[in-house]
Amino acid sequence: MNIPLYVTASVVAVGAIAAIALPIILARVSKRAAPPVNVATPVGLALGAWFVLTTILAAVGAYRPALSVVVPPGGLALAVTLVGTGLALMLFPGLRRVLDHPVAQQGVMALQTWRIEGAAFLILMLLGQLPPLFALPAGIGDLFVGMTAPFMARKLHRPGMHRLAIAWNLFGLLDLAVAVGLGVTTNPGATQLFCTFPPQRR
Repeated sequence: MNIPLYVTASVVAVGAIAAIALPIILARVSKRAAPPVNVATPVGLALGAWFVLTTILAAVGAYRPALSVVVPPGGLALAVTLVGTGLALMLFPGLRRVLDHPVAQQGVMALQTWRIEGAAFLILMLLGQLPPLFALPAGIGDLFVGMTAPFMARKLHRPGMHRLAIAWNLFGLLDLAVAVGLGVTTNPGATQLFCTFPPQRR
């Protein structure tokens, strides 16, 4: 797959912005916590290390699926990230306390705007490098979440928005699960269920 440079650059740029923005949000909220707690520094260092590592792995082709690999490397990387995030929330009550603040909730929700990068899936599909079975649900779902994130963040704590916010978050999680599931089952390898073989344009 020959991914255009502008697609790669946009994905890296959006990922970097999100990795920088989250510690900034946490730093603002940490000062308002009672008692104040510094979670921005460790979260920023962890996100920075993760971003650099995953960018390097992607650049050297570590996430490319192989027929001999039982667990797709991209899925494994996502699982490790989710487990690490869950452990951090379990082990650090200060982080939970900061994230429970209304300002932090709005900020984290607004950060979901980065998911407009789902457009990259649609672009690669139009270039014949991704199958529609994966690109359409993953790309359109991410675009919807990313484009509605600012609205949801602004309205989060208004009366009557609680259930809508829960439904929106559940949709975002479902979209992520569908994208990962289709990514695993449409890529060549031991977990492939759908032989899509998108045509390669030269």
